[in-house]
Amino acid sequence: MSSRAGSAPSRAARPAAVAALVATGIGLLALASCSGPGSATAASSTASGADVGAEHGLVLTRSAGTYLMVLDILAPEPMYTSGDLAVTHPADGELVVRGTAAPVDGEHTRHVEIHVYDLRDGEPVRVPTPSLTFVDHTSGRTQALDATLMHDLALGERDDHFGTNAPFPAGHRFTLRVGFDGTTTDFTGVLP
Repeated sequence: MSSRAGSAPSRAARPAAVAALVATGIGLLALASCSGPGSATAASSTASGADVGAEHGLVLTRSAGTYLMVLDILAPEPMYTSGDLAVTHPADGELVVRGTAAPVDGEHTRHVEIHVYDLRDGEPVRVPTPSLTFVDHTSGRTQALDATLMHDLALGERDDHFGTNAPFPAGHRFTLRVGFDGTTTDFTGVLP
């Protein structure tokens, strides 16, 4: 059983959807630069097509300097080390490239992904490792999250992103603060 919502074609369409977000982000960055330095932009998954909506629970984008950051919060994902793969041969999930494999159990657990793209060439950025801080405004809880570098088993390195499995309760207003390459970028929303 697949841990991602949607069918195999939807999962296969994910790189194209992210590429569309990167292209949109580049256009939005150009607009933001007209309004002055340090401007941030956001786009929602509804503007990017039904495949993205079926694949992701919540998608938010922000530009930060020469980077486009895409926050993706979805159902919990099994995370495997290369040693795990040699033993279990799973069909889906995430391969841990660098960092800790977080379990999928626990109340309100979601898979949190931060994709970082270089706006100059659209390629995933793998270093430095960001800091991730989750602020739950509804409960008042603040938690540092692991920023494991990983990618989807089926998609490979083109899906490289940072994240973990962590408790993100539905209906709670949150901020995910991403510290990356000397910048701080906040993603704020309400979890579906």
